[in-house]
Amino acid sequence: MNEEVKQSSILKYTLWFSLFYIIAVIAIGGIYVYFDIGGSGSNIVMAIVAAVATGRKFSKDHQRPLEKREKWVLAFWCLVASYFTSTLLAMILLLFLPDSEIQALWELIEILSLSVWAIIILVVSVVYFGAIGLFLGIGSKNAKAKDKSVKNV
Repeated sequence: MNEEVKQSSILKYTLWFSLFYIIAVIAIGGIYVYFDIGGSGSNIVMAIVAAVATGRKFSKDHQRPLEKREKWVLAFWCLVASYFTSTLLAMILLLFLPDSEIQALWELIEILSLSVWAIIILVVSVVYFGAIGLFLGIGSKNAKAKDKSVKNV
């Protein structure tokens, strides 16, 4: 992996991922509120959308797809960013919830033991890491292929 790309790109594209992730959260959250539907399972969709957009942004900026090692290092930091961003957004949301709903949330959290929560977080992290890495690569390869097809026309 190119040292120049390695040092400057990881933070830059992690921040781009975070921005795309926040946009996806707001867009999908707006759809859920507008249509009054539940949001179960949509977090991975938001991470996938952000990963594809980040991969496309990288490919457009560097005129090449992500290298294998680059992709997985970036996927790790994007996973960390998704947890940080989700936690931050949840804390903001908690400011607007009534005390009764916050109490109900804590009761749900306390139902499971710490070890069960740890296993759940580990499994979800592995799935997210794989999805983010896969779709970072798909986004960067699709952007490169699209650029080639436009030049051939």
